[in-house]
Amino acid sequence: LYVRSSNLDNAFASVTKLHADTLLLNVFRNVVILFRADCSICLYSIERRHD
Repeated sequence: LYVRSSNLDNAFASVTKLHADTLLLNVFRNVVILFRADCSICLYSIERRHD
């Protein structure tokens, strides 16, 4: 996920390794919802950091 003002620089990315392929990714309010190939659902919270 990238901050809107970061020009897609990988220095601002957060990478999470998953055990199964992602079949569906959706964003609802401040939550990223993943439906994975192993039929699990993962929820990730999005927060804005003021560094």
